[in-house]
Amino acid sequence: MDRICKTIWWFVFLAVVWQGLELLFYGEIQPRIVDDIMGLLFLPFIYFAMGKEKENE
Repeated sequence: MDRICKTIWWFVFLAVVWQGLELLFYGEIQPRIVDDIMGLLFLPFIYFAMGKEKENE
């Protein structure tokens, strides 16, 4: 459960950073399906990275 919570936290953090960059460069947050798809494709990598963290301890 800890791994899932960390994954969600990092996903939300990266989404906020991405939206901040859109505000900085475009002056508005533009909804794009490509951003949503790339975010979902990135989720498994974040999830597996959270699992690797425990192995190093």
